[in-house]
Amino acid sequence: MNAAGKPRRNATRSERRHAAVKRRKEQALASERQRVRQAHRRIRRRRIIAAVGATVALALVALGVVLLVRKSNEPDLALRGDKISGRAPEQQLANVPVSYQVTYSIETQTKGQDLIEDLTVRRPFDMRYRIADNGALDTPLYDLVVTKSRRTERSQGQPDVAERATPVLLPYGARLDATVRDLIDNGFFSRRERRKLLGSECTVYRTGAAIEGGEVTKATETRYSDICVSDDGLVLEEVGVASGEVELRVTATEVRREPALTDADFPVIDDETSLAAGGVEVFDLDATTVPTTPYWQWATAPTGWTLASRQRVVVTRLTEDSTGPAATRTSWVDTYTRGNDTLILRQGDVGSEPAEVDTTNAIDATAGDLGGAKLVIGTIGTKLVVTNKDGRFVQLFGTVSSSELTSFAGALKRT
Repeated sequence: MNAAGKPRRNATRSERRHAAVKRRKEQALASERQRVRQAHRRIRRRRIIAAVGATVALALVALGVVLLVRKSNEPDLALRGDKISGRAPEQQLANVPVSYQVTYSIETQTKGQDLIEDLTVRRPFDMRYRIADNGALDTPLYDLVVTKSRRTERSQGQPDVAERATPVLLPYGARLDATVRDLIDNGFFSRRERRKLLGSECTVYRTGAAIEGGEVTKATETRYSDICVSDDGLVLEEVGVASGEVELRVTATEVRREPALTDADFPVIDDETSLAAGGVEVFDLDATTVPTTPYWQWATAPTGWTLASRQRVVVTRLTEDSTGPAATRTSWVDTYTRGNDTLILRQGDVGSEPAEVDTTNAIDATAGDLGGAKLVIGTIGTKLVVTNKDGRFVQLFGTVSSSELTSFAGALKRT
């Protein structure tokens, strides 16, 4: 939610990348124009003197040069990892790291303006994502930190954003070990070749857009993204293609598995004034009592899962605006854990949803007493959404497969 109490549409990872690249291109534009002007002056000063007898030979050479230039100018659409095989076998994702840090290069079309991206994850709740100029990770252009109870967003040249938060599926923490089979079965992913990068073998999948949780689309002939996923579920490479041109190329340059991360690696803003300005309050509740009626819950937690927290979320629209008068929205969030996996149950009155879910590519499902639902398969987990059940919304998110999540939702009972 934003400070006005309205659902905030968070920019996707791809949009963040493109925005950073665009800023750097704009900054380089003036110097690039100057360089081009100088090159044109040098060309105009050149004098080409050729004998009449060499005209035919020169024409043949020119034709060869044209063909060579045309060939060299064809875009390289392939991933950079060494190709091992043309068709990868079914991938078995296992030994998923609890914590990891991956540094990527983001290639741009402007020479010398490439960026770096750093993703640090400590499952199940903590993540830091940064985009920066090469060699300037300590002063990033964009910095997002998500923890179990805080969310902090920093953008160069803009005020910091600090909010209280409840646990979420980590926005850029891919959990393809849970969802890749569903993504393939439903046509969002297609398996391609096998490659190797930084000593790790990976399987290439083609999908319709840059990988974003909840925003997976199907590839077309003119627009697609190829990603290479290691056998422990880390994304090592990604190249986005549109109309035969590379839109974005992202390549891992360093991977650290199971680093000894601490809370200091996830610096959030704890200042009460800043948190209050976010308009979000989170209250821990007694997990043994029903906080309101009606309330959807399990008679007993699903096997292997533990109820980690029960919370009430109050979001206040601080001022009147075009969407209506100042108002307060209340919802409840139950968080369950199973090792590094999370299961998040959100509910409340219709209109009080604490998170907006894109159901454009959702799959119709049925979930027990909840009835009809929308199932959203993503790269960070699976989401099941019931928009209106007797005036209530119910959202169930999990780092699990679609069949497991639907089974869990079907066992929920209204109390």
